[in-house]
Amino acid sequence: MHHDHGESEESGHHLGFVSALAHQFMKHKLDEFEDANDYLKPALEMPVSGHHEVYAGKVAESVVFKDRGVLLSGCQSDQTSADANPSGDKAEAYGAMSNALQMVLANNKGPITNYELVTEVWKVLKKQGFSQRPGLYCADHNARAHSIC
Repeated sequence: MHHDHGESEESGHHLGFVSALAHQFMKHKLDEFEDANDYLKPALEMPVSGHHEVYAGKVAESVVFKDRGVLLSGCQSDQTSADANPSGDKAEAYGAMSNALQMVLANNKGPITNYELVTEVWKVLKKQGFSQRPGLYCADHNARAHSIC
């Protein structure tokens, strides 16, 4: 099985690389304009009343749907989803979360809520030695709703 050894070291390297790329990109974009202040002015003058508006803007609040469905992720945003690889052959590797999800569904004898599903998947992952924590992204009422799986 592949476990996430050295995850924080690798993550730190990747984050540093991404940060450097983002910095280079912004520097390039700002250097394209003779006056960088003119380029940034609209963003800096945009009134915001909460942290959610910083990312999407005031207009997005009225456009974005509050209930866009249910998303199960293999890990949290600060983690990496691991592969399960019992044979050691890269061609036979598969997602640890996908495997755990299939195991939970196969062993489940009735309806299960999305929250219960993700919780059970996390238990399987922990038992198998994976540190990743699966995520559930949805409106509260969908967390309590029965999974369609």
